[in-house]
Amino acid sequence: MLVYNKTKADFLTDVSDSRIEDIILDCIRQKLQMNVAKSSIDSFRNSLQEMFFVLNDSEIPGDS
Repeated sequence: MLVYNKTKADFLTDVSDSRIEDIILDCIRQKLQMNVAKSSIDSFRNSLQEMFFVLNDSEIPGDS
């Protein structure tokens, strides 16, 4: 199941605004009806920050 489904541009904004882990957590709570440990939230933040650097490339279309 997808928990986060937005465009590249939205993802980059969510990460740069430091909201990505809150958005993912809300999506997990709504769609999976479960809570997540703080260590998992920290992991989301760290790994998705790295993905930000990968996707922050002008050759990748913003609507990807």
